[in-house]
Amino acid sequence: MITNLSICPIKKGTHLAKLIYKTELIIWDEAPMCHKYCFEALDKSLRDILSDTNNTQADKPFGCKPILLGGDFRQILPVISGGTKEQIIEASSNHSYLWQSFKIFHLIENMRLSRPNLSDQDKKIF
Repeated sequence: MITNLSICPIKKGTHLAKLIYKTELIIWDEAPMCHKYCFEALDKSLRDILSDTNNTQADKPFGCKPILLGGDFRQILPVISGGTKEQIIEASSNHSYLWQSFKIFHLIENMRLSRPNLSDQDKKIF
């Protein structure tokens, strides 16, 4: 169970921490389904792990690592077992302290539909 105190179990100096340090971009698909505490746990963990390499990174969201969140925010909210509508909305990422740090991009063209030789049947699927 994730809480507002949760962090990722990644220790500084480990192989995984070194891989994270080398990582240039983190992609998180279906992000709108996740509880805001998941993003906040990653934020706290990255700030901690990356603070060894540069102290200014500890002051920046996600330790200055670019995070690309993908998903349709109109589709699925986080699942809160037995939760009220208000609890479910409060658990969404746009209610996190991190939300103001995100830059929102809206995709407007379905690239799958612009493929050449796409049949009408395939267009219905996409």
